[in-house]
Amino acid sequence: MAVARPQQKTPESTGLKAALITFVVLTLASIGFTIYLYTQQEELKDTAKRAQETAQRANQQQREAQQEIAGMVGQILGAGGNQNPDSAKLEQEIRQARASIFADPIVQSSGLTPETTLGLVPLLNSLYQLFSTQTSELADLKVQFQQQSGQMTVLNESATRKQKEFDSRIEQLSEQYEQMQATSTANRAAWETEVDKLKEQLSAATTRINRLTAEKQQALAEGQARLEQAGEDIRTLRQRMASLEPVADEFASLRKADGTIVQAPAGEDFVYISLGRKDGLKPGLTFEVYSKYQPIPADGRGKASIKVSHVFENTAEGRITRRTPADPILRGDLVANPVFDRNRRYNFVVAGDFDLTFDGVVDDPDGRTIRQLIVESGGNVVDHVSPATDFVVLGQEPPAPEEIRPGVDEEAVTKRNQQRTKAIEVYNQVYSEATITSVPILTRTQFLSFLGLEVPKHVEPDKHPSPLFTNR
Repeated sequence: MAVARPQQKTPESTGLKAALITFVVLTLASIGFTIYLYTQQEELKDTAKRAQETAQRANQQQREAQQEIAGMVGQILGAGGNQNPDSAKLEQEIRQARASIFADPIVQSSGLTPETTLGLVPLLNSLYQLFSTQTSELADLKVQFQQQSGQMTVLNESATRKQKEFDSRIEQLSEQYEQMQATSTANRAAWETEVDKLKEQLSAATTRINRLTAEKQQALAEGQARLEQAGEDIRTLRQRMASLEPVADEFASLRKADGTIVQAPAGEDFVYISLGRKDGLKPGLTFEVYSKYQPIPADGRGKASIKVSHVFENTAEGRITRRTPADPILRGDLVANPVFDRNRRYNFVVAGDFDLTFDGVVDDPDGRTIRQLIVESGGNVVDHVSPATDFVVLGQEPPAPEEIRPGVDEEAVTKRNQQRTKAIEVYNQVYSEATITSVPILTRTQFLSFLGLEVPKHVEPDKHPSPLFTNR
């Protein structure tokens, strides 16, 4: 069998094949690349288109956003404001607006503050609520105003009617006044004539009164002179009678002992007396102690003074308030008190002013303290001297009336002078009646000494006043 012998390749045929293969590969690659480029170009076109559309939409959105921002700026700043401000300008406008809002007194009174209201919307809501409230209140006020206006209208109508009535009444009164004026003018002449007659009568009456007053004053002066003379005559007669017949001691009742010392312990400051509860004795009463060997002196001063401290049935204990070292208290010495009496109460009349501290100044005007001492000691104080009066306690005469000088309270001085004049009259009347009726008159030092109250040793006994004297 025959076998085909392969043909032997030449170098030329091999290079051609390689060139053809290379050509084919390059052709295919060129075609593929062309196809790829075309495909990529389409995609790029689509991408560019989409990018363009996206850009257009973005531009549209930007324009719309700018329009919306411009609208919002217009709403914020108003139609007349800048529609395209920058953010800094817009922020400044907002701050200025907020400052103006929060500076308003109404907003401040509502409680809105920049710290509690930060955003524009909350601020607008708060301002709207405030506006609503103010609007509601304004509406209420309008209603009230309308009501008040209605009432005012009614009042004006009533005032108009009253004014008309008043004008009418004024016209009537004017007519009446003119009539009365005419009547008054007609009567004035008659009244002046009558007044002239009354003046003449008053002048005549005044003359008569002055004459009668002068006559009465003269009669009073003559009566006073006669009364003083009568008093002097009575005094002279009493002195003559005293020289012709014995006269009872007017202080006999004062110089009578009320009791005695029943025990006087040596060196002690107390004694015991013969008076007790059965005699009506009370704690606090004072007694003067007198020697049993001598009569009670007229001035009332004893050797010692005691004050009752404890009262028993038949006796009493007395504290020694004053003593004489050279004349000690002895058993049997006498004790006396001008007010105390175991059988009855003495009647006293008190007049004048008293100096109870012996410093030259009246400290007991009108004898109020003297009256109290008498009552506390068991006596009875009466206002007038009568046959039942036992003693008169007479102080110094009340002061004379003052002279009215310029610059003083004339009304007060006049009132004070009236009181002083009245006190002098009472004083003189008491002395005169006591002298005429022979009622014993006790001076200040006599009364205090008899009562067992201390009188300074340097004080001289008071003198009895002269009869029927005056303080003028």
